[in-house]
Amino acid sequence: MKKTQITALVAIIFAGVSFFSNSWAHALKQDVSLKGQYSVQQDLEEQWKKVFDSDSLEVNWNIKPRYIYPKWGRATDSPSKGKVRFQCLAGNKKFRLHIESDDLEATSTAYYFLRQVGFLYPHPRIEILPKKADVLKNCNKTWSWEPRLAQRGFHLHTMHPSEWVDAFFLGNFKAGRDLIWWLVRNQQNLLQIQLIQRTDAELMRNLSPLTAYAQRLGLKVGVSGSFAMFQQRSYNLIPFWRAFLNIDSIETLDKSIRNLTSIVPFDFLSIEMGSSEFTATRAEKTISWMNQAGETTRDLNKKLFMKVHVSTNQIIPDFGNFNFLPSRAISEVGILPHTVFFYGLNDMNAPMYGRKDYVDMKEFYYTESFKREALYYPETSYWVFMDVDVPVFLTDYLKIRTEDVDWMETQGLNGHLNFSTGQELGYWLIDWQTALLADPASRNNPYFALELLGEKKEVWKPILDWQHEYIKTRQLAQAITTANLLDELPFAEPVHDRVLMRDFYKRTDVIQSEIRDLKEALQNKPSLEGVKNEEIRNLLKITELRLQHALALREAVAYARKTSEFNNKIKEAEGYRLLAHALVQPLVKNTRYPEIPIFEPWKNPTSYDYGYLWSASQLHFWQREEQILMTGSWNPFFMNIVNPFKILFSRELYE
Repeated sequence: MKKTQITALVAIIFAGVSFFSNSWAHALKQDVSLKGQYSVQQDLEEQWKKVFDSDSLEVNWNIKPRYIYPKWGRATDSPSKGKVRFQCLAGNKKFRLHIESDDLEATSTAYYFLRQVGFLYPHPRIEILPKKADVLKNCNKTWSWEPRLAQRGFHLHTMHPSEWVDAFFLGNFKAGRDLIWWLVRNQQNLLQIQLIQRTDAELMRNLSPLTAYAQRLGLKVGVSGSFAMFQQRSYNLIPFWRAFLNIDSIETLDKSIRNLTSIVPFDFLSIEMGSSEFTATRAEKTISWMNQAGETTRDLNKKLFMKVHVSTNQIIPDFGNFNFLPSRAISEVGILPHTVFFYGLNDMNAPMYGRKDYVDMKEFYYTESFKREALYYPETSYWVFMDVDVPVFLTDYLKIRTEDVDWMETQGLNGHLNFSTGQELGYWLIDWQTALLADPASRNNPYFALELLGEKKEVWKPILDWQHEYIKTRQLAQAITTANLLDELPFAEPVHDRVLMRDFYKRTDVIQSEIRDLKEALQNKPSLEGVKNEEIRNLLKITELRLQHALALREAVAYARKTSEFNNKIKEAEGYRLLAHALVQPLVKNTRYPEIPIFEPWKNPTSYDYGYLWSASQLHFWQREEQILMTGSWNPFFMNIVNPFKILFSRELYE
């Protein structure tokens, strides 16, 4: 086969390491070494061989480097794009790709072609291959790749005990490489890792090889830490007590950033501002830290972003909302405006952290995007007692992430960094839809990923409409998610508006309203028979069972505790839990990460002593709610699974 001529510049971009995948239904098998010079070019050839069984693909690259690279987050007059032409030669036994692009979109243009002819990568360990005849239907076609998002990628929130903690902090290079290739093959160009407290040697041994590996494949790699946050074992750039007492904090910050570059290869740095997600540091000091970090990263030819949280009650005299302090920093300080859970920038009701909506965040994001680099920072799995760990499968994530990007496109905003906890129990579908939003074909189409999988819109539209009406608009989310420790502690800021179980007997008006909505929702539930993917169909069934479980518990409140009527309703709720447990167990057994204890108790570097799906595998929160009503225990620590000291305080404070 004729070898492609690639310039030295392109060789740097397309350098990579070995990756060999297998059937879409099983974990991909590959050598775990990160050594070698396996490239995007070779990966394209290997993917092709899985269908055509020979070295029959020739790839010709015509790549022009950009001499002026646009700032991140706002559309320019000269967006990067590419074009690919597919030729079938020698009686359909030889094939040639002609790829024309600038150096920012060359890789994505190549993988755009693969998607057009049927190669799909919905999960890091799932691949779907086309039939040979279907590929041949595309002979001599040309496609143009014009992404809606210039910057797009994922923040892996490794403060939560997911498969990615094992991958990036415990030496599971196989899982890390799977994720990186998933990003590349789905045309992402950003990867951000949440740093947690580890020694320099541990980071150099386990994280550094993977970030360097991602860079060799063309991804821009970010790492995320904090100035002086004390929660969830955050990686602090300023030791807490030095920050608290303001002892050489500016000099320490500069030194820490420079030292970090010698430990972990990265391209951009994101920083948390406060002492926690909900508590502020002194405004003047915080601004000086931001400015110093901006100057240091500029000197190092790196980018800097500040996380802009949605927490409330942090109004600083003369400064306003603490979260919006980056507006007072130098222009080198970029922003990551955040939204949480399945709410978006234009939702009329987003009852999180005591707020009504995200109007202020949307305005801040839009205004500041003209002054500094800005990447929208939404999420597809909140995790903490709210979605995948319950478990409930919330299809409004598909809807709202699509709507937000549609709105961004109308405003000339084109930078997107999605927060994800993990991808098991069906949340790979939501992450995949989010990754695909760069494709113009996803415009106004929350079914885009589903349709690629062969699902039918006419089956799924009633499902999305039903969940949107009852779970989101009528707020049955409050009934099927569950209260966490912050909700139940009297002095803490509740995460999501809800009536706590201890108040069920006091707020009977609200409980009766929830009962009516739950009954109506269950009477009108859509058919799931047409859902082809068995995993997703069972997760939707589990979500329906959770509504039935919530209804039975609320109906029990109408009776005195321990009466036969009360006990019967609790028994009914238990029955729904056992049905859901039977549905979730095959998903646990067939986990795509059998080497990682994500469904089990797990000693790991995060603040949690279990995998992020342990509670889902046990339906722990369902059982806890039954026991709260059975025992009348309103203690926030009853059947509690989190250690508040580990959550709220950094290891350096309590060890």
